[in-house]
Amino acid sequence: MKPLGRHRKFSSASSLTAKMKPLDPRQLPGNEARLQANDYKYKLQRCAARLLPEESVCKCGRHAVDSRGVQVVKDGAGRAFTRGLVRCKSVWHCPVCAAKIAEKRRSEYVQLLKAWRANGGHVYMLTLTLPHNAGQGLVDVLTILLRAWDLFNSGRNALPTMLEDIDLFGQLRALEVTHGDNGWHPHQHILLFTREYLLPQHIEYIQQRWASLLAALGFPTVRPDVAAQVQGGDHAAEYVSKTGWGMAEEISRAHTKKGGRGGQTPFQLLESAALGCQRSARLFQEYAVAFKGRKQVFMSRSLAAFAADHQLEELDDAVIIEREEMEVAEIVGYIAQEHWNLIYRYEMRAELLHAVELRGAAGLEEIVLCVIRLDELKVPSTV
Repeated sequence: MKPLGRHRKFSSASSLTAKMKPLDPRQLPGNEARLQANDYKYKLQRCAARLLPEESVCKCGRHAVDSRGVQVVKDGAGRAFTRGLVRCKSVWHCPVCAAKIAEKRRSEYVQLLKAWRANGGHVYMLTLTLPHNAGQGLVDVLTILLRAWDLFNSGRNALPTMLEDIDLFGQLRALEVTHGDNGWHPHQHILLFTREYLLPQHIEYIQQRWASLLAALGFPTVRPDVAAQVQGGDHAAEYVSKTGWGMAEEISRAHTKKGGRGGQTPFQLLESAALGCQRSARLFQEYAVAFKGRKQVFMSRSLAAFAADHQLEELDDAVIIEREEMEVAEIVGYIAQEHWNLIYRYEMRAELLHAVELRGAAGLEEIVLCVIRLDELKVPSTV
């Protein structure tokens, strides 16, 4: 069996950087790209588990749910994955669960956007944020953002009322945050599904009303057009024409997007923490506390009804993870808990999936024998 050199402690930050950074999938064969992506997610998950010892992410992917052990399967495309493990189902704390949920969400929203456009509707993206500085805590800024939204979307001046003449049919809203030179930057993306075109006077009214609410809450802004940005028309049509990826990605992949203007997403902070940055570790912990238990995506009832009429489901995060466990797949084999402990300890989960994709049951056996041998030789692990 060819020796595997990915189980030892990293000797320097630079070598860890090389391991942490996922390569451009276009530069790799399919299996190699998945190996890099899986290895990256698992390393981030391990770091999150260390930083959040009281949260469910520290148990995610570590323990089998029953005595059969961990089931290793392959789907119809030949991709390997594991079943029968405890999953935290956290879109905020866990890079592994967040990636699974986001991919499913992206697929849902691509189909939803297509269906709405096919019915002659229009889609606009409204992005709401607020002025902030590096001295403000995330909980404080986030609280004001959500309070402003509640005021913005309620009462006689609520969003559906102010856009009544263009028939605002429904909304899809996502919560997101980055961190940069000016501190925490929480913001919301709202997809507005309308039956008529959004006119300049509507956009101006939205921007001025949002600015006035922020001022009333002690966060005045001199740029209403920055605090409330509206993208649509040709811009939205271009997004949707590309199978809806652009707008759907804005909503469903908040955790993986690159932070703009020098900002970092929470999982980029987690990556820096994994490389030894204590400040990034503290920031990720602050974020984890602020966002715990919050819902990432909200869909209005009217839009949910439209989706249901078109055989499109809006699934809860937990259901998305649970559905994956029930997907029809070829069972390659089972791994006993004691051997899975070794695979986890020596950070061989990505290699396991890679080996199974290439060599099936023989690949699974190779990895198990490898970690048993490492344990017998008392090779240091990263745990």
